[in-house]
Amino acid sequence: MENERADHLEKLITELKGRCLMHELLMAHILASVGSASGNIGAYIDDVLARVGSNLKESGERTPDERAKVQFAYALKSLENFSGSLASSMRHMRGSGLN
Repeated sequence: MENERADHLEKLITELKGRCLMHELLMAHILASVGSASGNIGAYIDDVLARVGSNLKESGERTPDERAKVQFAYALKSLENFSGSLASSMRHMRGSGLN
């Protein structure tokens, strides 16, 4: 019974990681598309990520729910990782598009 539950949880974790990866790539391409239309892709992306980070931080500080505070902390860490990955992709852009 415990092995089945552990296997089920591992499957769920793998599925969630896959979904997160898809969302990160989707967001990166949306940001790049809109940013390139704005004329300054780097500034646009930096502004959006800064606003998202600020919103997550403020929301985490305001919530009285300890579990929600932890979720916001994880969300901020995820944003940090996403931002680093996106910055790396931006440095390696070829021509006018992301790789």
